[in-house]
Amino acid sequence: MKPFHLLRFLIAGLILGFAQSGRSQALDGPVGVAVTLKALDLQWGYNGGGYLDLSVDGLNGYQSVSASYDSETPQLTARLEPGKTYHATVSSDDLYNLTLQAVPPPGYVMEIERVSRERFAIGYGGYTSVQIRVLAPMQEYSGRAGVATSLTSGRIYWQVALGSLANGSSAGSLAIID
Repeated sequence: MKPFHLLRFLIAGLILGFAQSGRSQALDGPVGVAVTLKALDLQWGYNGGGYLDLSVDGLNGYQSVSASYDSETPQLTARLEPGKTYHATVSSDDLYNLTLQAVPPPGYVMEIERVSRERFAIGYGGYTSVQIRVLAPMQEYSGRAGVATSLTSGRIYWQVALGSLANGSSAGSLAIID
């Protein structure tokens, strides 16, 4: 092959390589999972009804649903980034109690007010903000017994591994999470 043809192939290969590498792994932002939220078991005050707004500001923007004189709100779907804390807000004019339900996709774990659960009863009057967080499957720290994660600035998220079981599975971990 002539040197000129070899140089032409080399230049064409470099141009194609740079063109492909510029767009290969670009992400548009954080990846979120769809979590459905709903207010259930609405117990209205002495007037027997009123209005209720349930909202959350997730990755797909501000989402809100309303109910008036009903026993539950329509379902709201918010995209939440695993591991990040969000605030679900409830506001009403005449409501005594309600149950907030937040259901993650299969395999994910939902935390409401820092406890792993999908329902949370709220004794209530006026405006309430509830912390919610979805955790990815296998977001548990595993390692040799006594090995801990490093402390990060700005928030507390520290875990220490408890080692492994005889079958090779993780024995779990202890965590301090804020």
